[in-house]
Amino acid sequence: MDFLDFTADENDAGRRIDKIVRKLMPDHSLGMIYKYFRKGLVKKNKGKTSPDAKVVAGDTINIAAFLLNPDSNSPSVHPKQPKEQLIFQQQPSFGPDLFLNQHIRIINKPYDLPVQGGKNISLSLDKIICQEYLQMQQEKGIPASLSFRPGPLHRLDRKTTGVLAFSQSLLGAQWFSKAMQEHSICKEYLALVEGNLQKKQVWQEEIARQSHHNPQGFVQSHISSHGKQAHTIARPLAWGSYYGKPITLVHLEISTGRTHQIRLHCSHHGFPLLGDTAYGGTTILTSNARHKTGKPIKTQEKVQQEFFLHAWRIRLPADNPLQLPPLVEAPLSENFRNMLATHLPEMELKGYII
Repeated sequence: MDFLDFTADENDAGRRIDKIVRKLMPDHSLGMIYKYFRKGLVKKNKGKTSPDAKVVAGDTINIAAFLLNPDSNSPSVHPKQPKEQLIFQQQPSFGPDLFLNQHIRIINKPYDLPVQGGKNISLSLDKIICQEYLQMQQEKGIPASLSFRPGPLHRLDRKTTGVLAFSQSLLGAQWFSKAMQEHSICKEYLALVEGNLQKKQVWQEEIARQSHHNPQGFVQSHISSHGKQAHTIARPLAWGSYYGKPITLVHLEISTGRTHQIRLHCSHHGFPLLGDTAYGGTTILTSNARHKTGKPIKTQEKVQQEFFLHAWRIRLPADNPLQLPPLVEAPLSENFRNMLATHLPEMELKGYII
């Protein structure tokens, strides 16, 4: 019987062999995969093994050729690669990386592009980053890991822009996730809110997610004694007016990452994000806004975003083992800059666009 050999690398080390085989055989049920182990159709280093055996770098996983290539009986058959390694589509550009090494990739997330896929989402950043990672590995002549794929290391809402980190190795994913859990990574945001925030405020409440979807189709968060503690520091930076309504550009610092934490905290304390109607904000008339009759609404300016929340900076431990810089900044988008130039004209933008 012919077998196809797959070699584990350092990003596969420590994983159970059945978890890796599931990625190599996504069309086979877990029950069938366990059956293949019992019958000796899946082996490790050419010997029988149990599904819960751990893999180390350099191990080979041997899979009966007919399981991956049913029409083949030839020993010259090449191993079938995971589907995502074979397809590279033209993807939208989101500018140069803010940082990239073998462990972590940090980008400036664009507006209205979801971080992860889901129902009715055909394009997402996790898919784009994964395909680009595989393509870079292929161009370098490096075989892709059997089980590791890059993924987002924290969350940003679809309509939030700015600093977003993705893993590029298992070590990078493990270190970053642990640092987030230990609150040793600090995230700073810029937001355009309604109202006249005059001094620094510290907001600390427990936040929980609601059990139902709102009219916009997503699950909101709310203040609840049954939730998890959330901590936000808000500092006003500049003031202006949106057609007679006072607005403030606020610097927000968070050490926790609850769903919609900033949006909910701002709203709860009387300063909802301008345009964030889900949390009490006043609608911004975008350039494609339409009346309920379906006719376009004429606006005085071309605004391209529903609200303005930007992940501006991320601060990382200076002595980290991944050689990450202590500070990574994402410049404001053109849309955000135009909004500030129009409605906070006295603000100095130089420090936010470089």
